[in-house]
Amino acid sequence: MSEPDDGLMQLDPAITGADDDEEESALPLSRQLARLAAIHRINRVATASLNLEEMLRTVVTVVAEAVGMDSCTVYLYSPEQDALTVRATSGLNPA
Repeated sequence: MSEPDDGLMQLDPAITGADDDEEESALPLSRQLARLAAIHRINRVATASLNLEEMLRTVVTVVAEAVGMDSCTVYLYSPEQDALTVRATSGLNPA
């Protein structure tokens, strides 16, 4: 980390992903806005409710839409089963 002349601390680009700025700026503005809207929607749900199931349902739906995928699944570790278990899914048959 380095400190610029204005006194603000700068984070290492390798940590922040700032090296990806060129790739990000190559994306169309509409795509960048869609990503920001998806992050905002997830943030709203995360801060508005302590209901984990509701939040995870929103996350998988928004992530699938934002990245243009047909499905998305979140697995959480279950210490009782010592395994990953599906906690939320979008676009997959629940059976």
